[in-house]
Amino acid sequence: MGSVLSRGKISRRMISLFSVAVVMAATWANAGPTVTVVTDRGGYCAGETIELSLGGENYDEPMSVDVYVGLVGHDGALYTLSQGGWGAFLEPWMSDLFVPDPFYMAPVPFQWFNIPCVMPPIGEQGEYSFAAGLTHPGTLEFVSEISFAPFEVFHGPPTDYYVDAELGDDDNDGSGNSPWRRICHALSSVRGTEATPVTIHVAAGTYSYTTNGEAFPLHMRDYVSLSGDDRETTILDGRDIADNIISCIGDEGVSIERFTITGGNADNEWPYSGGGIFCEACSPIIRANTINANSADFDGGGIYCEDGSPVIEDNMITNNFAKWGRGGGIYCEADSSAKIIRNTITGNSAEENGAGILYDRE
Repeated sequence: MGSVLSRGKISRRMISLFSVAVVMAATWANAGPTVTVVTDRGGYCAGETIELSLGGENYDEPMSVDVYVGLVGHDGALYTLSQGGWGAFLEPWMSDLFVPDPFYMAPVPFQWFNIPCVMPPIGEQGEYSFAAGLTHPGTLEFVSEISFAPFEVFHGPPTDYYVDAELGDDDNDGSGNSPWRRICHALSSVRGTEATPVTIHVAAGTYSYTTNGEAFPLHMRDYVSLSGDDRETTILDGRDIADNIISCIGDEGVSIERFTITGGNADNEWPYSGGGIFCEACSPIIRANTINANSADFDGGGIYCEDGSPVIEDNMITNNFAKWGRGGGIYCEADSSAKIIRNTITGNSAEENGAGILYDRE
């Protein structure tokens, strides 16, 4: 796609001009024509393709404009698109383009880039942004706000994904700029390995059937961990409808950290245990959570462990209930070797025994 141009003195000048253009855009922008630039995703890896689209509209007076399209590289260098292609120079892509009134064009793909590509140079890991703006012909007097389409390039498959109940959408790609809406969707969409474990970062908010359509239980996957923003503000709420809030069955390399886990009610399906977290044949790290007001018909209102070595550390385990069984806060089967460290365990109850913890040694 061309050779790499010098990014020395000429690129620094381009950055300076671009900064001036941004200021001028704020000064000159009015109700006239607008332009929109978008990418199909918010993050890419080597071997993937970026699809770049442009749209625009005008419901003011008809006028002529110059159209600028640029890329700000991961190192801050600016590259622009002209009729001769991409390069480190400042030229409009289209000159003296007439925009009628009324006019509307939804974003339409017009450029594709296979990563890595040479011009514009996209391939080094980091944050990039395409930009587009409209000026009066032959000037840098902008008649539109500059539209930005930020994206990120990763080395290898990404290991961090993002969920936001308020701002996310399950049609997004799960990157930091394009989070998913539901944790259950994220867990079904990602893959982790021992060499490249994955973390799903969950923004503050309430995740439930009624707030964001969350589906419980959340089924953990090998080498995929959940990390909440803060246990006071990142709330997994089953609203007493969910059987288990989180289910770990045979999963390796898993951690669950910084959530409030509440409203689990294990009373519909076998084994009727582990209203907050159900663990079988696995050894998750369960750290810095508040596990509150969950229940189970049988054992482990808050946490149930069987046949594994989970680490249960620095949690607040409160007000959980084993209705007809044992271990209101935590229940561990005889074949489990859980490490229970520095937890606050209070206000839990059980019909049989072990209101706070029952470690079954039979």
